[in-house]
Amino acid sequence: MHHSSIHRRHLIAAAGGFASLVLTPSLWAKTAPLRVECVVPGRRRDEFWQMATQAMESAARTFGIDLTLSWGERDRAAILVMGAVAAARRPDYMIVVNEYRTALPIMEMAGSHQVPTILGFAGFTPEDEAVKAARPEMASSMIGDVLVDNHVAGTAMASHLITAIREQGLNRNGRIQLLAVGAPAATRTAADRLAGLIELAEQDGAVDVTDKAYLNWSRDAAFRWVSALLRRHPQVSGIWCANDDMALGAVDAAIAEGRRPGVDVLIVGMNWQRESLARIEKGELLASAGGHFLAGAFTLASLRQWHDAGASGTFSKILIPSLLNRSRLATYQRHFANGSWAAFDFRRLLVTGDALMVERLI
Repeated sequence: MHHSSIHRRHLIAAAGGFASLVLTPSLWAKTAPLRVECVVPGRRRDEFWQMATQAMESAARTFGIDLTLSWGERDRAAILVMGAVAAARRPDYMIVVNEYRTALPIMEMAGSHQVPTILGFAGFTPEDEAVKAARPEMASSMIGDVLVDNHVAGTAMASHLITAIREQGLNRNGRIQLLAVGAPAATRTAADRLAGLIELAEQDGAVDVTDKAYLNWSRDAAFRWVSALLRRHPQVSGIWCANDDMALGAVDAAIAEGRRPGVDVLIVGMNWQRESLARIEKGELLASAGGHFLAGAFTLASLRQWHDAGASGTFSKILIPSLLNRSRLATYQRHFANGSWAAFDFRRLLVTGDALMVERLI
């Protein structure tokens, strides 16, 4: 697998045209369904994971897949137990999400039951890669990966934020002061997004990441941290947040501290959550990267394609998120009002290339 450097290759790569369909949904309906299990690492109340699992369930219906989801509620021990239970049921395939470094243990358990696994959403951390190099048998069940290019997303968010700060004249003495609201470093998703910001800031030379936090994707925690930091660093003019829940907490904090988000402090997030889109429309949130909630659905489409083509070798796919700001919001809402993907044709996720740009779907 080559996901560690894939963002550099695919930043300007074409996504590839939509493949001619191997089978139609009606023919898939006549075949024995593939049994697929996935332990969702998030909380049932997390809007991102609600969006992701709804898309997966719709894709499963399209592709003739019998999908079983378990909820880990952001509890590492619970995720591992659910992974063991799912593997013991011996489904045809398991989708494994690497949050809290749970992927390799679950893959090892799946391998003991001869269940092939696909790494979805989040890739291996450097620590995981080292373990895998020392004990390759742990990942012997892995037949492919379908990951999100979080580095590109984090870079795009940072670039848009920095450009807007300059355009609105919020830089002071030629310098830009930012806060970075990150997420657990043990999650590759969070690390890659934050790396995109840090690398761009270093390249720019006039951007200072004044402080950064590693919070557990929590709106309340972001509110508390950003409130304290805005009091300590009133010169901050931009807040980069690894997800929308934390971005919304940052908006709440800015308002509570007498700041005017969208006017004297600009904030970006990631997820395309409904409230975030409303805040973008209102002007309080600058932008949200997103579309990555389709990664699970893209994984099911890629698995269906690979299985139908003979299930030989391995496959590796990347999903490239897209940035929505106020000017692009109308286009998105025209196609997907209220965030509903019910009318979306999930066959559009069957692509010939190894990259899919969300931008092509809206």
